[in-house]
Amino acid sequence: MPPFGFSRGSGPRLSPAEIAQRKAAIEERYGPWTAHNARLADSVWTVKEGVANFDEKTRRALQIAHDFFGRDLAGLRVLDLGAGEGGLSLEFAQQGAEVVCVEVREANIEKARFVAQILGIRNIAFVCDDVRNLGTQKREFDLVLCYGLLYHLDAAAVFGLLGEMHRLAARVAVIDTHFGLAAE
Repeated sequence: MPPFGFSRGSGPRLSPAEIAQRKAAIEERYGPWTAHNARLADSVWTVKEGVANFDEKTRRALQIAHDFFGRDLAGLRVLDLGAGEGGLSLEFAQQGAEVVCVEVREANIEKARFVAQILGIRNIAFVCDDVRNLGTQKREFDLVLCYGLLYHLDAAAVFGLLGEMHRLAARVAVIDTHFGLAAE
């Protein structure tokens, strides 16, 4: 897994039409957004205006963070595993946390990176890699998030990842996943 490094610099100064054009190029290459709906400019959204942008899982994740770390999340070190299109990662970064967003699908990383660039979010690093490759990382995080990921892994990988999460989480790890009652 590549080393974590936070992107620096400000977001581009683009018109809504230019942002819509860049968004269309991202969608042409990687497909449309399916989960994370962010307002990029006047009347330009990743999904579309009116679609829930601040879902219940995001609310709960933020509430957990506020309960453990207080209202100000500035400087909080967050690792978001299996981040999808980056909804949780981007929200925590917007609230001042230093976030590492790990996602195996390049399309999702590029979508999240695009949103961060357009919104000028600089305190976020994107890692396109499999979460099973965390073993080389030495850095600890205040908060490790693992949402909707474990059920994609076999049992050995789940227990390996849980061990790595324990090692990397200096204070809190949050796991939200589906499970099956029957082996498949």
